[in-house]
Amino acid sequence: MLNSFVIFDTKPLGVELSALGIRMAWACHEKGFDIKLVFSEEGVWCTTKKSGYHAMMIQKLLDADAAVYCRKKCLEVRGISEDDIMEGIKILDEDDITDMCLDAETVNYF
Repeated sequence: MLNSFVIFDTKPLGVELSALGIRMAWACHEKGFDIKLVFSEEGVWCTTKKSGYHAMMIQKLLDADAAVYCRKKCLEVRGISEDDIMEGIKILDEDDITDMCLDAETVNYF
């Protein structure tokens, strides 16, 4: 049985696949799996301070002590500052993401 997941959410706010990535992370976390949800590429827009379904689900994950991350490079490319993202989301460099993926039993992309 798989126990650790890295889930990359790469679709922007408002796209169903981005919501599916968050919901998968939530379901796995609630079942006791070690998950790491990483917002990457256009998915970093989902982490900006806002209201709505994405924000509610991300906040639930953060409140439940789930590991939620953003790729620093993806934020920089899009001109999003660290102050613009939801509190509690950690920023990762590329080397950290590589190590995280190598340590996980499975890596999923949405």
